[in-house]
Amino acid sequence: MPPRSAGRFPVAALLIAAAACNLDTSPADVFAGALVTGRIESEAGFGVPGTLVRLGFAPDSACGPLFNETAGTLLTDSVGGYSAIIGARGAPQTACVRLIATPPAASGLAVDTIGAMHVAFTENPEQSTVQIDLVLPPK
Repeated sequence: MPPRSAGRFPVAALLIAAAACNLDTSPADVFAGALVTGRIESEAGFGVPGTLVRLGFAPDSACGPLFNETAGTLLTDSVGGYSAIIGARGAPQTACVRLIATPPAASGLAVDTIGAMHVAFTENPEQSTVQIDLVLPPK
């Protein structure tokens, strides 16, 4: 019996297992997304902890004021930082991402929004990272 190739057996086993389970890998079953990170700051350069961050996206072809809400509600950490993976089931694409930041009422800062265009949504969101920082104006 010839020696087994170390690289071929695991792939063959995976294909057999996928066929046995009747797994479908159509684009509708693939998650494509991006890791969005950033910091919310005051004009003085200080992070704003406890800021409510909403992230959403739409395909580049449909950018505008409306977007799919994807990350729910995130709160910034003690230095104003945040991170979230956003995306949806479907083929990889490019999208526009919108962030709305609502600071704590006692901060004296106003709600603000910012967007980023042409963000790559891939099957490995951690490898497709975009940083979106925002400086909040005073009320």
